[in-house]
Amino acid sequence: MIRIAQKGDVQALTRLATETYTDAFGKSMTAAELAAHLEANLSESRIETFVLEDVVLVAEWEGQMVGFVHLSDINTPVQTPVSQSKKLRKLYVHQDFQNKGIGSALLAAALEHPLLKEATYVYLEVWERNIKAQRLYKRYGFEVVDQHRFILPSGAEADFDYIMVRRAAPEMGHDGQSRC
Repeated sequence: MIRIAQKGDVQALTRLATETYTDAFGKSMTAAELAAHLEANLSESRIETFVLEDVVLVAEWEGQMVGFVHLSDINTPVQTPVSQSKKLRKLYVHQDFQNKGIGSALLAAALEHPLLKEATYVYLEVWERNIKAQRLYKRYGFEVVDQHRFILPSGAEADFDYIMVRRAAPEMGHDGQSRC
């Protein structure tokens, strides 16, 4: 089941975000860098802000929260071509529930949500080493358009994040011609 996150989900979302981020990226930085990143980006107060100000969809499996996707206005470090650009900020699935179609279901639900469905461009950032996520995004029409260095809380540069974009399909008129 996929549903919109509510304020009462903040503690469970914070635990899920912290655990999934640590599983995916924890070995790529020191313990101190990881702790600082989690505090700055995935603390309970940050998650609460996401739930109250953006759109967060959660996936539940037999009553347990196992994944989420976070959608928002754009804040990608590239110049966006139009004001109707939006961002898929996070898509996390607990490692015990990966390869069960949950990530695909969350991504499909996100792209059908009015915030992204009406966007001309949807951006996301993905770690250069996260090949599985890149394949998922490509299946849904995203393509790499740029890259930037991930900056650790200490200011040190880490690996690259790829910036991917999904362009809206052109609207077709009754004559089959594109309206764009």
